[in-house]
Amino acid sequence: MDFYYKMDESGKENYQIAHPSLSKSAIELQALFVTLPETLQTRLLKEDIELFLQCDNDVDLYSFREYLIKKNMQYTLLTLSERINTELELALHIIKLNALESYKFLPDRNVNFYRIKEQKYESI
Repeated sequence: MDFYYKMDESGKENYQIAHPSLSKSAIELQALFVTLPETLQTRLLKEDIELFLQCDNDVDLYSFREYLIKKNMQYTLLTLSERINTELELALHIIKLNALESYKFLPDRNVNFYRIKEQKYESI
């Protein structure tokens, strides 16, 4: 079992099973998520943000980490993080343009768009 540690005030190592800032960040993420407009919440849920919302304690973080390592899925997590970050950047741009009401008209993200053998993509 891997542990993270930090020195306490007396210089003694204080071991934990997950980095202490991760669970705090997940709790903050949950609190901020519920304040987002519904359209943005829906789009983020389609990008699997719930994986990050679920891990708000050391036990779940550790279990999730072990699962990712066992299944060799670390890069999958990085991919999800990148897609979520991109969606948030897009939302910020839309908010700056005062166009939040139009956000719902964006098509759902199709991460396999280049793999589809439909007629509209055959010319590419």
